[in-house]
Amino acid sequence: MEMKNMPVCDLRAVKTVESASSIHLIENVALVVFPQDAPPELKNALAAIPQKNVASTLWLHDTDRLQTENGFSHLNPGQLSKEYTTVCLVNGFAVAEAIPADYKVDLIINGMILLHENNKKESGLKINTINGLSAYADFDHCLTAGDTFQIDTEFLKYAKPKTAILAGDTIKIDKNVTSEMLAEKIAYLVAADTIICYQAASGFVRANSLCGDEIVVKEQ
Repeated sequence: MEMKNMPVCDLRAVKTVESASSIHLIENVALVVFPQDAPPELKNALAAIPQKNVASTLWLHDTDRLQTENGFSHLNPGQLSKEYTTVCLVNGFAVAEAIPADYKVDLIINGMILLHENNKKESGLKINTINGLSAYADFDHCLTAGDTFQIDTEFLKYAKPKTAILAGDTIKIDKNVTSEMLAEKIAYLVAADTIICYQAASGFVRANSLCGDEIVVKEQ
């Protein structure tokens, strides 16, 4: 038997050495989960299975929770537990609020993530693997768009201070918006593809953004 072409291969369901020996190959898998609670002989049998193109491996207890997020993911304490470890496999685009130290969260990111800067300090969040891009910022609010997010003076009039903006494709900043105006309301900019702005806003954008492709600065 071969385990191939899947986001997660969870081997905690394998309970015998015989069952482990029937698996001849694990290939093209983002995450392989091994059973931390298994007896030594079963652990050895599972660890001996040949692997090819496996991005990450983890040893988890039976009570640990495995959560797969595809697309956009917003991680916050309200969706987590203090009773067990939550392993989040994010395939796409994510933002993580400040996670208190009494939570246990393991992150595996295939894509892009914006993390609250408090996660650099005493935090229950642990980054296991990042295959992509990451940034930290001090934000109180978060606004997202699946495709394009447009920032103009009318939007900034009503936006709350320390707001992070995340777009699944492009962030476009109007030519009348300046770096000073952005600094009053925007904490950070994240675009999966491109950020487009004019010279008046380019200083802030270059200093406070993350994008998958490039920052395009247009002339007035």
